[in-house]
Amino acid sequence: MKNAYMVWLMLMIPFIAAQAREKETSRLRAGIEIGFAGIFGEIKLSDRMRESKSAFPLDGAHCGLPETNQAINGFRTGVKAEYFTRNNRIGLATGLLFEQYSAAVHANGDYFFWQLHQEGLNTYYIRIKNMAQKNFYLGVPVEFRYLPYKRELPVRIYFKLGGTFACKLFTKNEFRFYDPSMKHYEATVLRQMDKPSHFIAYIYPAVGLKIGRRMNPRINVEINIPVMLQSDASSLYKSHAGFGMKLMVQLPVNIKTPVDRESIQ
Repeated sequence: MKNAYMVWLMLMIPFIAAQAREKETSRLRAGIEIGFAGIFGEIKLSDRMRESKSAFPLDGAHCGLPETNQAINGFRTGVKAEYFTRNNRIGLATGLLFEQYSAAVHANGDYFFWQLHQEGLNTYYIRIKNMAQKNFYLGVPVEFRYLPYKRELPVRIYFKLGGTFACKLFTKNEFRFYDPSMKHYEATVLRQMDKPSHFIAYIYPAVGLKIGRRMNPRINVEINIPVMLQSDASSLYKSHAGFGMKLMVQLPVNIKTPVDRESIQ
């Protein structure tokens, strides 16, 4: 009986080896991501902002225009699918992203003046301490990823070039007045402000680490440099470029193709 079992096992070895060579895996992965960025630029000084309307300060407080060279804080989260080539070194990804851009301007002092309107020779102002704005966008990214090393290791470095086109969903504005009784002018100031762009676009080179093997969940950690092609993500700042970080978790999707043996060596 034992000899028969050994003969059967020896006959099965070629078949098992062939099955191992034909083992299937998926080139498609789906995941969720979260990221943050600081977008640097310059403040947009409205024509209605005034540093002082007279040579004398009011109430002993200092009046100054908002400071320049500030940054927009960006947050993004979304879902993404990525397809890899047969050798598992080139990936193409797209998906859907929810993005938020937050900006604020603060008076260089206690307040700055905002011109409401003019009637003949009379000009009417209100005093504002700061203005804050959050813009929410829905975007579609397209990314190309390249893994320079052929061997499938638990941790691999990769390079990426991506771009995102997004449309604005809505905007939230907040104003802090020097005199709280002036809050009823908030709607007037809002109508007089410039509006953020309805569409934005940016590109971003990136470098990161892929953690995890082929058929297991993967974690991607990367740093990127977003470069704004449309700089009006906020009506308070003109944004140029920045620095960001992103974390993504990916799972294999059950669309199977034969393993490329060279890609796992």
